[in-house]
Amino acid sequence: MQTKPILCVASVLSALACHHAAEPESPPCQPPAFCGVEGDDEVGEQPPALECTASTVDGKQGLKYQCEGSLSMGFEFSLLGKGCDSWLVWPPCDQFYSFGFEDYVETQVMACCDAWDGSEEHGAVVREYCTGDMVEQICLSASEQLVTGASMLEDGAVKEGVLKLQNHVAENIGTCIAALWANDSPDDDLLITRWDLGDLFGLKDISLVVDDGEITGFVLADEPETCESNQDNNLETFEPPLPAPFMPKDLLALDGSTSLHVSGPQLLGSKVEGSGVLASGALQFATDDSGTSWLVEASWRPAGTLELGNELGSVSIEDGRIELRGGARLSGSTEVAAGDAHFMLLGRVDGQIRRIAGSNATPIEVREDAGVVYTSAFELVVLDDQGQRWVVSLTASQWR
Repeated sequence: MQTKPILCVASVLSALACHHAAEPESPPCQPPAFCGVEGDDEVGEQPPALECTASTVDGKQGLKYQCEGSLSMGFEFSLLGKGCDSWLVWPPCDQFYSFGFEDYVETQVMACCDAWDGSEEHGAVVREYCTGDMVEQICLSASEQLVTGASMLEDGAVKEGVLKLQNHVAENIGTCIAALWANDSPDDDLLITRWDLGDLFGLKDISLVVDDGEITGFVLADEPETCESNQDNNLETFEPPLPAPFMPKDLLALDGSTSLHVSGPQLLGSKVEGSGVLASGALQFATDDSGTSWLVEASWRPAGTLELGNELGSVSIEDGRIELRGGARLSGSTEVAAGDAHFMLLGRVDGQIRRIAGSNATPIEVREDAGVVYTSAFELVVLDDQGQRWVVSLTASQWR
């Protein structure tokens, strides 16, 4: 059975588009502390006995270190004489994150290294690789934060420009990483840098700015997970908290299961399709200071591997998930209108992480009865790089 002819198209399916969400390539010789100066014959200072890896090497495994630190980052742009924070009330204009205190399995910044011997020399190596992963996570998070910011925009033209910028950033993760390294300040203790994108999609003077990023420490769990590279945590990103006016309600869990079906385009005369069972998830609502209800969290995860294919072959999607980004306003507290909910679809295809944004093409109806919340069946639409339409259909779900 052949699988390669549909691999790239299959990636789009799980929102795992070939170039919209390609796995970012680590710059050669990352982190830069171990890179030689341009023109040198030698690579430069090598890590001491402790070995770490930023890219997957066949047969090489390390231990997952959870990195601790903080980060201040955001986008800058101007439109009609107004800046980013005049248009976007939620990120990505100005955000502060602390990391290293989340659950170990959801580590946001990591290093993949051999066992630490407790020396400061080895600790410095781990922190360098933590910094390398922080840069990668900044670029991955920046793309998703643009989806979050666009989710609450009412101006259609501005919203379209911000979503196009999101696609552009997602397509150029490697460029983002390289720019942040190249423009880093000489301060060895802080990451102070920027990526200047210029004028795009009606937005002027676009920059991704890191005011300061700092690694303050790291933790190796008592029973650490093994890893192949610092890309093992790329399904996790920096998630912005709800803005102050929002009052969140209880977090609900998926009660039972729901079904998913994917319908893609014709590929070499045969339609690409797939289906699966979504066995876990979370749902949360919030109200703003005007009393309006919002859906602020919605996620579904499959029970196992999802299969996607046609008569030519199939591919497997592992660690798949569908996650709401930003807020989706409820009309009359009973419905999210078509196009108002923006999702990221993520998963691993052939060992590589893929991600892409999509939105609901049909309304999502919400009702509550005897303490149980019900959401209706709805369709998510994703367009691949060829403009072809993929439809991801979810059946009705219940939550408690």
